[in-house]
Amino acid sequence: MDVRLCLTLSLTAFTLILATREPQCSNFNFQEKLLEKAIRTELKMESIEASIDRVTSTTDTEIKEIKGKK
Repeated sequence: MDVRLCLTLSLTAFTLILATREPQCSNFNFQEKLLEKAIRTELKMESIEASIDRVTSTTDTEIKEIKGKK
């Protein structure tokens, strides 16, 4: 009976240890994911900058038109 209990506890502990381990990724995999994220961020920033430039240009044009009507 004692052996069964010890074996059961050992197997349970071993299973918990294996189940709770975090997946390991290689340094290359990490760097690749980081680079992909940096590229996506850069593309989004370029898009945002283009939008800001369009809004600024439109605003400047409208301000000039309003000042010209006075």
